[in-house]
Amino acid sequence: ENPDILFSSILKSSKDIEIPNAPILENGKIDSSFQYRYYKSHFFDNFDFSDERLLRTPIFHNKISTYLEKLTFKQADSIIVSCDYLIEQSRANSEVFQYTLSYLASTYERSKVMGLEKVFVHLVNKYFKTDVDWLDEVQIFNITNRAETIEPLMIGKIAPNLSLRDSNDVIQVLQNMSNEFTLLIFYDPDCGHCKKEIPVIKQKQNEWSEDGIDVGVYCVSVELDREKWIEFINTYDIGSWINVAELKTIQDGVYNKGMDPNVTSLPEIKEVYDIAGTPKVYLLDKNKRILVNAIKGSIGVEQLSELIYMEAGK
Repeated sequence: ENPDILFSSILKSSKDIEIPNAPILENGKIDSSFQYRYYKSHFFDNFDFSDERLLRTPIFHNKISTYLEKLTFKQADSIIVSCDYLIEQSRANSEVFQYTLSYLASTYERSKVMGLEKVFVHLVNKYFKTDVDWLDEVQIFNITNRAETIEPLMIGKIAPNLSLRDSNDVIQVLQNMSNEFTLLIFYDPDCGHCKKEIPVIKQKQNEWSEDGIDVGVYCVSVELDREKWIEFINTYDIGSWINVAELKTIQDGVYNKGMDPNVTSLPEIKEVYDIAGTPKVYLLDKNKRILVNAIKGSIGVEQLSELIYMEAGK
């Protein structure tokens, strides 16, 4: 009797969808996925996206969360389809649209699940660059810049190339490595976590080799102290790896590309590979396509090893 009051809207939005019985297919079997498909496609039938009052209730967040967490396959492309659907529905009200887009972008930018950064990049490219008018220029720049930094490092992308000098002053090019797989490691010789992880990776590389899996290592020191770098290589017995660093374009704390124009500078390395902490580990295939990225923090060595065996078909 009072459809316009908030309580009525809440009651209607909370109402469960009535799911019909699954039909019989031509082969005589019951359509086993019908009820799931029906429930997902009608999940928001009783929900009014034009009612911004629902934003101040638990209803709106719970509906979105259920739709994404329980009704959407946990894979970036599937989540993107669901996000686009939610955003288009939310255009019924400008305040609902603003909240929905902001919530989804924040959720997937902060997600710790490797690979879901693709959702954040998609939302920025499709909506923030064209449809957002409630943020100032600095905020828009920060968001789009973050997406542009992440995009080249997403799973499936070709890893940005690096040209760096090894301890013998020979330039080693990442893209020239011919191994079946390449581990691209960024570390700091003073980093305690690096001192724990690097020996474990070295041990695992020996195991992979024994099992017939060719994994090369391109190991980048982000420390400018040559003595510490060489000491680390010797201490942890990683001389068989391609160990590289950038030492010549920084003098007295000042960067000068002209001092060694043939190598990738340290500022470039940190910017392109988003190096804010160490260690960071990327797994590349033989074509230098990214299989594992370090955008959300490096993956554990054991999990990395499992992925290598899986990719190698072992």
